[in-house]
Amino acid sequence: MHRTFEHTADIGLAIEAESLDAAFGEAALALAEVVTGGALPPAQEERTLAVEAGTREQLLVRFLSRLLVEFDGDGFLPGAAEVTLADGRLAATLCGAAWDAERDGYGVEVKAISYHELQVEPGPPAQLRVILDL
Repeated sequence: MHRTFEHTADIGLAIEAESLDAAFGEAALALAEVVTGGALPPAQEERTLAVEAGTREQLLVRFLSRLLVEFDGDGFLPGAAEVTLADGRLAATLCGAAWDAERDGYGVEVKAISYHELQVEPGPPAQLRVILDL
């Protein structure tokens, strides 16, 4: 489950899931929904990503930032995400497609992932709170 919350000139994501792996996967989908205005693209293509960081918070920011690079580079957005976390490493399998404005819609442009008010609680339930810089 995820929801957005208002933040001055930004938008925040509050995510709750049964595990931290599932919460990170949900964060990927929530980011895609912000970009499209609520739609998720079809699973036409599979990509894998690997990210490393010293803390869970850094791992979340680097993962979401990497998703922005995938979108800015060739328009790819995930419609499904499976994430595994272990020892400061994240491995993700993403199923999605290149963004199509007619099919997917358009929400807002996300410029960056903020460390401001960032929270990663492993739970259970796992809870994430992250602000997207628009």
